[in-house]
Amino acid sequence: MTLLSGGLIKRWRWKGLGILAGILCLLLIGVRGYQAYQTRNVPAPLASSVELYTFHDGKLVAYSAQEGSVRWTHALEDSYTGRLEMQTGDHSIYLSGQTSTMNIVTAYRADTGTLLWRTPLVSFASGLLTDQPPLVADGMVYIGIYGQGYHDHGLLYALRGSSGQIAWKHLVPSYPTSMLPKSPLAVGDGLVVALTEDHGIFAWHAHDGSLAWHSLLNGYQPVCTQQACYLLQDTIISPGTEQAREHFAVLALRGSSGKLLWQRTIPLQGNASGSGALLAVFGQHLYLGVVAHWLDAMSTLDGTLLWQRAVGLPLGETLLEANGVVYTPDDLSIDALSVHDGTRLWSRDADSDSSFGTPLFVHNVLFVAEQPVPLPPRIPHGEGSSILFVLNAGDGSVYWRLPGGGPMAITETAA
Repeated sequence: MTLLSGGLIKRWRWKGLGILAGILCLLLIGVRGYQAYQTRNVPAPLASSVELYTFHDGKLVAYSAQEGSVRWTHALEDSYTGRLEMQTGDHSIYLSGQTSTMNIVTAYRADTGTLLWRTPLVSFASGLLTDQPPLVADGMVYIGIYGQGYHDHGLLYALRGSSGQIAWKHLVPSYPTSMLPKSPLAVGDGLVVALTEDHGIFAWHAHDGSLAWHSLLNGYQPVCTQQACYLLQDTIISPGTEQAREHFAVLALRGSSGKLLWQRTIPLQGNASGSGALLAVFGQHLYLGVVAHWLDAMSTLDGTLLWQRAVGLPLGETLLEANGVVYTPDDLSIDALSVHDGTRLWSRDADSDSSFGTPLFVHNVLFVAEQPVPLPPRIPHGEGSSILFVLNAGDGSVYWRLPGGGPMAITETAA
């Protein structure tokens, strides 16, 4: 047997190390290539007329929703002191927020960013304020103003979308706890619905503000469709006893009259609270997030439970259903679930100490912001370390991304 010399052993050792280093390099290149694919910068399959609006560096910015190029920027006329919200409609962008002295609503042309009108509502010093997006329907813009501390009322404004002129306004008993955030306004025969803290539900005719109906039912987180309004309600069973137990209810009311259609009661477990619940309605599906981060899918027809899945929904966020898929943003990821049985189709993780916000969906493209957790207390225009992702809604891969990602809206401008 011939023994290998020491020099030959050393040469084979170095050759082995070289092969190992090469394999590691290939692996690193593969990983880098995979990451590059995951964050590739390619156009989304959208028409060039689709635009995305958000805030960056204290400006209102319009981007091409297709590939992220800047269409226009507009320096905001006002110095906002709180969170700024937006909504689109009729080829216009509507903003609501507070300056140091006033609650205001402003409108801009969606295609150029030109200021159309600016309407002051009520003094910020009065203790009345708004922190919800304007609601746009049938050429009208609706905004709810709620009171703080000693106030026993709020205000509901209806403005003409073309001019900003106040068409009508109402004092609302107690203060509106919620003005149908991010939900359709056309309820039944054209109604605007508000929930108050302790005076029930009010529905006004949208065209003139006259009262359509009033229900003494109390609740929160209302969502309305053309047929019905859905809301949440807490009930304490046997209060003041060791058997006291909080229950949680979903109520469905007929949109045209306020009549109770059905009610589903769910016992809360552990430290769960109904006030931290999520409610979303899409067609015949109602989604309820409560009870130790479980998501229930229910029928809007009678409240029948369709399926249930464990998720991590954060407070104040909402989900989205589109094309047979439910997109659920939470403090860990954004998941795509089948509407039929809740099966997870894909998932995209958020960075550490971040969470995904409310997504928008256009033609199988998903727009969602990844935001730091907890959010900085006074960031009015989506500043900070937020990132806006534009995703393939089918598999969660990235088309493109950009810094920013506070309140956002999408519209198709006139070509």
